[in-house]
Amino acid sequence: MREDELRTVNLFKALANPVRYQILKLLANEEYSVTEMTNILRRDISNISRNLTVLRQNQLVQYRTEQNQVYYRIKKKEVLSLLEHANEIVKRKK
Repeated sequence: MREDELRTVNLFKALANPVRYQILKLLANEEYSVTEMTNILRRDISNISRNLTVLRQNQLVQYRTEQNQVYYRIKKKEVLSLLEHANEIVKRKK
């Protein structure tokens, strides 16, 4: 398998998780701190951090630090189109 194909497979693996999906949808329009994400998604910080690491490794999100907070945002907006297209496929009857 070529390297680009392997990266594509890894991208889909990264997206194949409900928490990571929720994180990406949350970050679609604005950035959030890890603390804010834990409160909104009602997950513990270790769960959010672990999933953010996977998204970061796949270059889907990026972060910045401000004082003692880490803020995340979408790095590649194309992933949002991919998620929208996937939703359209799932919703189709035929």
